Amino acid sequence: MKKYIFMLCASLACTACIHNFDAEMASAAQMTAENVGEPNTTIAKVREMYKTQIANNTNDETAKVNDDLIIEGIVTGNDLSGNIYQSIYVQDVNNDGTIDSDNGGIQVCIKGVGSLASVFPAGQKIRMNLKGLYVSGYGKMPRIGQPYITTSSSPSVRIGPMAQTHLKQNIQLVGTHHANIVTPHEFTSADMDKIDKLTPLFVVMHGCKIKEADGKATYAPTETGVYSVQRTLQLADGKTVVMYNSCSASFASDVMPTGKLTVYGIMTRYSSTWQLILRSVDDVVIEK
Repeated sequence: MKKYIFMLCASLACTACIHNFDAEMASAAQMTAENVGEPNTTIAKVREMYKTQIANNTNDETAKVNDDLIIEGIVTGNDLSGNIYQSIYVQDVNNDGTIDSDNGGIQVCIKGVGSLASVFPAGQKIRMNLKGLYVSGYGKMPRIGQPYITTSSSPSVRIGPMAQTHLKQNIQLVGTHHANIVTPHEFTSADMDKIDKLTPLFVVMHGCKIKEADGKATYAPTETGVYSVQRTLQLADGKTVVMYNSCSASFASDVMPTGKLTVYGIMTRYSSTWQLILRSVDDVVIEK
């Protein structure tokens, strides 16, 4: 199975430690668009419009958006702890301003920003004009970005992060962030036949166990040459999902807790495999 490769610059850790709110907001305003237009579609409709490209991981011009498709959504995940790399996750907004927690959102890939969390904190509403960007999939998971050529021995074209210049052209911040509106979907094994509908999505699972947790094992190894590790999250009824942890995450060397847990995170996929990505170590809560 292919694994995500997470690579984190040392400067990101330094940036994450600096919490000058005024400076961050000024920087965010300078980096993003003033006005991309009024929303004229939804994430759900864009996913449907490009469902063939998403399912086939299409990387050609058919995945390019040539019209002014303007979506509005709420950020649910970012690179706060380094476990998510060059991406934010965004979900639709209901008519009453709450987050749509029953339908999958979309991954928005962005490079060239030291700390996406300072620009796009959880609970931040954004508008995106998708014109000039690409909508496709990675392992069939919906994403927005731009094409790039891999540097492997057999180079290929994939849809990866957009250049930083697109922030000023395509993405607008709407108001200030409100973390309390980021409500999770209560994920159970009954959802496991809905992988197309429910990825990517901010979720919570109760009564879980990390199978590899033994009081000594950490979330991820930190030795040189290893980028990410796969752990196994066992649901209350015994079924399992993969939990991917970056070796560059701020909590990589933390010992995984044993016993029953409530676990939050972004539920993603690679093909038919469910993959949970923690946003921070605070997403794992020991049940009493």
